[in-house]
Amino acid sequence: MGTFAVLQPSSAPAFTVQQFHINLWCLWSFGVRRLTCDVGILVAGSDASEPTAAELWLPFAPDVSATQDLSSKLEVTETAEMVFNEPTSRTDLPSGARVLTFGNGAQCLALGRLTGHETAALQGAPDTHSCQLTWEPTGGTYPTYVRVRFVIDDPGSTWVWKRDGGLRNKGALVDLRVADLRDGPEAALRATDRLVVIESANLFVIAPWDLHVHASSPSPNRSRVLEGDRWVAYLDRHIRPRLGLSKAVVHHWKSSEARTPPVGVPISDQPPPSSTQPDAPRRQPIRPGNEFTMFARLGRTPGITLAEWTLLVLLVGVVVSLLTEPNQLRASFTDFLKEITIWAWGVGLVISGFLGLSWWMSIRGVARLGKGVRALRIRSRRVRIRFESAWYR
Repeated sequence: MGTFAVLQPSSAPAFTVQQFHINLWCLWSFGVRRLTCDVGILVAGSDASEPTAAELWLPFAPDVSATQDLSSKLEVTETAEMVFNEPTSRTDLPSGARVLTFGNGAQCLALGRLTGHETAALQGAPDTHSCQLTWEPTGGTYPTYVRVRFVIDDPGSTWVWKRDGGLRNKGALVDLRVADLRDGPEAALRATDRLVVIESANLFVIAPWDLHVHASSPSPNRSRVLEGDRWVAYLDRHIRPRLGLSKAVVHHWKSSEARTPPVGVPISDQPPPSSTQPDAPRRQPIRPGNEFTMFARLGRTPGITLAEWTLLVLLVGVVVSLLTEPNQLRASFTDFLKEITIWAWGVGLVISGFLGLSWWMSIRGVARLGKGVRALRIRSRRVRIRFESAWYR
C-alpha cells in the first residue's frame, strides 16, 4: 500500500509543511468514472533561504503527460474562495509573486508556479510514485503554496471498485494514508531522515451522489453536496447538482479533528468529541508513528440500470422469437443473426446517443437549458398572475 508524503530534496534548503491538502475526485466523464487527485502543500523555510523544490510521494500511478499546475486557477479570487472556503483577496508584488490574503489579513500565502515536475515509480514499490516538484521563488516573505493536479492511471489501493455481478460498480473502498511507512518499500525506510513533518492535513473525497459512506474510520468531519456552476473555472467542466450523472458529494476529514471511534459503536451513535474525552481531537504533527490514515467504504443502493434493462429486453425478445417461430429460425438462421445484429447496433446507437446527450448537457448545454427553463418559469408565473388577477376582478 502506498502513502502520501513530502520529502526534502538532498540539495534543497530545509523547510516545513504547514498544511497538506488532498482532493480525490471521482467524476463522470465520457460514460466512465474518472479519478483525479489535487495535492496542495504550504511550505515555509526554516532558515533564511527560500525553498523552491520538494519531493512528493503518491500512492497511485499518475498520467505524467496530464500533470497540471493549478496556480493560475487560484489567482482568480472567486476560485480561491471556493478552494480555501474563506474570503480571499489577491495582491501582486513587484517581484511578480501573487499573494493571497484570507479574512482580515491574519494569514497570507504566496502562490508558487511550477517550473518542472518529474514522476517515476519508487524502486521495489510499483504502487508508490515519486514526483519531483520545482517552482519559481516568491521572495520568501510569505509561505509558498503549491497545488498540482494528477490524473490517475492506476489507483492501486487508493480507490478499489467493488462489483455486484452486473454492469456497474456497487461501491468502492477508499484508503488514504499520509506519512504511513508501515507497509512502505525499502526506499521509504532509507528516506526517513528526509521526511518532512506535516503540521496539519485535510482530506477531501468527492464521490458520486449515489455512493454513500457506509463505514469510515475516522468518521467524516462534514459532508455536503458539491456546488454547481462555481466550480466550472476550477474543474474546466460543468457540475450540475440537479443532474444525476454529474451530482457529487464532498466528504471532509481533518487531521486536527481526527479521532479513533470506539470499537463496536456505530458511527451514527458516537458522541461528539470533547476536551475531557481520551479520544479528543489531536493537534500533533503528522510523522511516522503519528501518521494520518483514512479508510471509507462507499456503496450504492441496489437497483437495475438502463443498460441492464436494455439487455433484459433484448434477451426476452430473443426467447419469444425462438418460442413462437422455431422452424423459421432454423431455416433462416443467417437472417436471424443479421436481424439480431441490426437490433444490437440500434440499441448501441441509442445508448451512445443517450450518453452523448448527457455529456453535452453536463459540459455545455446545461447552462443554456437552465436559462431557457428559468425563462419559461418566469413567463408561466406572469401568465398565472395575470389570470388570477382577471379572475378576482
